[in-house]
Amino acid sequence: MKKLSFLFSILILSLNIGCASGPPVFQFRPGVYTGEGQGFFGTIFVKVEVDTTQIISVSIGENRETPTIAAPAFNRIPAQIVERQSLVVDNVAGATITSNGIISGVKAALLSAGATEEQLMAAARR
Repeated sequence: MKKLSFLFSILILSLNIGCASGPPVFQFRPGVYTGEGQGFFGTIFVKVEVDTTQIISVSIGENRETPTIAAPAFNRIPAQIVERQSLVVDNVAGATITSNGIISGVKAALLSAGATEEQLMAAARR
């Protein structure tokens, strides 16, 4: 019984170590990519910089959103995407459509950078 318990403990430890040191979620072609998403008043253009495995920066480009309403989304959404390395971020209340437009634009840019839908889903599950 002790041997079985010991083997089970080793198996659990191995699985935990394997999960923590698995391959990176993303596999990008390094560079700066653009994408666009639909905001409340039209297209929101975004610029995303990536290295081979992570999102380095997200910036907002040309758009027609109302500055006072969109500013919180323009500040928070890109920062959350970079911090979490995921497109699963909190929308900004009062700027939901703008928030979704930013996220859609970043997704398009990441797909252009070589990410796959599966990689984006895996990052969302983290």
